[in-house]
Amino acid sequence: MHPLLKDVGRFTRKLTIQDRQGRIVQFNRQSPEQLKFLQYWQQHRNILVLKPRQVGMTTISQACAFHAAYTARDPINILTLAHESGACGRVNRMLRQYWRGLPRRLRGELSIDNANRLQLARNGATMSQYMAGGRGQGRSDTYHMAIFTEMGLYPRGSASVNGGTDVDRDVWASVMATIHEGPYRRVVVESTGDGPVGQFYDLVGVAQRSEDWGFLFYRWFDFHEYQRTPPADWKCTEEELELKHLYGVSDAQLCWRRMKMVDEGITPMRFRREYPSTWEEPFLLAESTWFDAELLNKVLAKLPPEASAGARSTYLPAEPGHRYFIGVDTSGGTGRDYAVIVVIRDDLEVCAVWRSNTTPPHEQAHVAAKMSAEYNGAVVLCEQNNYGKEVIQRMEQMGTRTWKDERGKDWWTQGGRAGQTKKMLYGYARHMVNDGIACSAGQHRRPLINDAEIIRELIVVKEDARGNIQAPNGKHDDHADAYTLALWCGREHWIQRQRKPQGHGRGKLLRARSMRI
Repeated sequence: MHPLLKDVGRFTRKLTIQDRQGRIVQFNRQSPEQLKFLQYWQQHRNILVLKPRQVGMTTISQACAFHAAYTARDPINILTLAHESGACGRVNRMLRQYWRGLPRRLRGELSIDNANRLQLARNGATMSQYMAGGRGQGRSDTYHMAIFTEMGLYPRGSASVNGGTDVDRDVWASVMATIHEGPYRRVVVESTGDGPVGQFYDLVGVAQRSEDWGFLFYRWFDFHEYQRTPPADWKCTEEELELKHLYGVSDAQLCWRRMKMVDEGITPMRFRREYPSTWEEPFLLAESTWFDAELLNKVLAKLPPEASAGARSTYLPAEPGHRYFIGVDTSGGTGRDYAVIVVIRDDLEVCAVWRSNTTPPHEQAHVAAKMSAEYNGAVVLCEQNNYGKEVIQRMEQMGTRTWKDERGKDWWTQGGRAGQTKKMLYGYARHMVNDGIACSAGQHRRPLINDAEIIRELIVVKEDARGNIQAPNGKHDDHADAYTLALWCGREHWIQRQRKPQGHGRGKLLRARSMRI
């Protein structure tokens, strides 16, 4: 084999591309982000890339796929699925330019050369391009590699082929059913985000948790070209100053951001989706969410990088002189929904979170009882619903203090007069969160909600047309439920503290916390 063909990095640098000015140039000035993708291509069989718009991910992913096609010893089949027909055409022209730019002695012939398929005569390797939701969708062949480009923008209406499934989910399932397991297998998903729904949103969650995936996220301000010299009278807005404090963004980058929004008429929300600062931003900003997604996303940005800590995450140890409150959302422990235990301190800071979807209810009771004892005999509020009755009974047998209402009853979430309503629970939590009492995005303030998963679930919770407050289909709200139960558990204590006479030092602090930050 020619030495050029052995190294995918060297091979791609010899290819030619059409740059943004329309010139045909050699692809030898690859960005650090493209070089990182090259590294992942060689290390992972499944890669997911969450990115801002127009940063060259399609260019490098197709270059790697072209190298795989050219060097294959077998007639492999590589599929690219794009969000619209124009993108299919651009990918087709990009691959044809790669072929044309090869040295004449290596180029060979194309045995198939049309608008959606190229086939190399030298080995029969085929590169096909289809539109997601269009005719075929890659159903008719067996594929060895698949590249899903801009999956976040795939249509989500009902797919005609099977009646009710969203198009993006149907496309994913159909193509993955055709992928041949073998030495050539590779799956790449690269896209900007577009809200907390859809197959791409699901895959981002999977890619971050699974060892089978390589996950890449690029922030908009990581790209050197995204800046512009500020004018002499440049002044930052409050929002821009906050970005500087949170991420260290320069004035030149903020000037580019402002001009981008002005020139293209992009709203701040749309900018954050298409040019995110955190990987959560494209998904956590939904217009109809129950909690203030804007505020919570800022709180999320303040949290340190997450570390895998098993079932339990401890953020603050128990301290003498503090009272603690615990909320418990139970589950059957069968591998589906999670049981979650959240501990908050009397100043509303999250101290510890435990979660498991394989622990049976009687063991959940033991965990909650142990955490209650650890945190100064904290009161535990556990819903009586579903598996809660068993958990409550076992905790009480172990001497754990459990929350009761004024009639001595356990919390029972149900509509009407039969039990407390979830809207009451979430209404109180919304006030505490949205008014900045239970969380803070201030530069010199503690975030209070220390657990990222709690924040992510709070942001996607919605009220549907029937008045149900819950996460969208396919999402979880177990952490959100446990957290709101913990807030309610400490509600009376918090109210009493707020009524302390003015002049107490602690009372001043609590009043400061109630201000929106």
